[in-house]
Amino acid sequence: MSRFLTFFLIVFSYALQAQVASLTNAILYRNDGNLIKAKEEIDKAVVNEKTIGMPKTWFYTGLIYKDLYQATPTDLAALTTSTAAFKKVFELEKPAGEFSKKSQEALEQIWAISINNGVNLYQLENYRQAITDFERAQGIKPGDTTAYVYAFYAANELKDQALLEKYSSALVRLNYASEAVYYIDIESLMDKNLLDSAYTVSKKALTNYPSDIALKTQQTELMVKMNKTQEAIENLKVLSTKNPKDVQLLINIGSQYTNLNDEPHAAEYYQKALAIDSVNFNANYNMAVFSLRKANEISKQIVVSDNNLKKSFKAIPTVATDPLRQNLQKELAVSTKYYNRAVLGAKDEEAKKNVKTLQDNITSFEDQFLK
Repeated sequence: MSRFLTFFLIVFSYALQAQVASLTNAILYRNDGNLIKAKEEIDKAVVNEKTIGMPKTWFYTGLIYKDLYQATPTDLAALTTSTAAFKKVFELEKPAGEFSKKSQEALEQIWAISINNGVNLYQLENYRQAITDFERAQGIKPGDTTAYVYAFYAANELKDQALLEKYSSALVRLNYASEAVYYIDIESLMDKNLLDSAYTVSKKALTNYPSDIALKTQQTELMVKMNKTQEAIENLKVLSTKNPKDVQLLINIGSQYTNLNDEPHAAEYYQKALAIDSVNFNANYNMAVFSLRKANEISKQIVVSDNNLKKSFKAIPTVATDPLRQNLQKELAVSTKYYNRAVLGAKDEEAKKNVKTLQDNITSFEDQFLK
């Protein structure tokens, strides 16, 4: 009985050695520099039920495929396989031991290889392939900003909005952001209508870069979308101070005051715009509208006055004898002045349609009260 048991144990030991032979052979072939045979054997080991769960198997898979890549640097698939194999070691070796430590060291090397490859490809304007290398590096060190920054600039060269948003969001999460990174992240949030989140990031961005004009302008657009009219006005005034000849900024300030129904302040900024660009359509159109509103109020007073005169069987006065009609005439003259300038600035069909409405209103007041 004891002799039979001894024989069984010897057979069992031999079978186990046979099952790990592929792993052993792979290591020996690698040591001899025969990477082709080493790959053949390690590929068997990673599917063998006795070796597939061994950290050692995956560590040597990583080493052999890393060697294959270094022998043929164009074989990016080998580098990807190597990276995945080293990461597999961390899953299998718990608690972390010798192979985890060595795998981490190897991954550090692959990270450096990936960054260097990516930079070289970027310089060759092969941006898409550069991103592949940078993303491999990101997977190795997800908390390091280097690969995200490089990938961000490569995506910018490609004008790939989806990738720009991806990398800018990651960099903001990692508390690393340039003006451009912030701008794209905020733009992405605005496009998704996440206005509160966009506003939070915008305030942080301008805390870090308080003098950045693009970020300030973007924040102003965001404030307008959020109906933060007074805040938008303050931002616009800051921007206008830095560029006092920018007519559009003055028009925008006037528009925001118009939204607040503050015509005196709106008119002040429209007049500033007209001092620079006398035929600016928006400024002239809005000034004409303001004047017509005043004309409308005067016309209401005329109607009341005329009705009272009719009740008393008195004659309706003419322009020459009626101060109200004289005031209306003056106001319509102002409206006409701005209308004539607006006509010169009306370039598109919508603008031309709007100035036609101005003309119709002016004519209507004249026909009703001044003839």
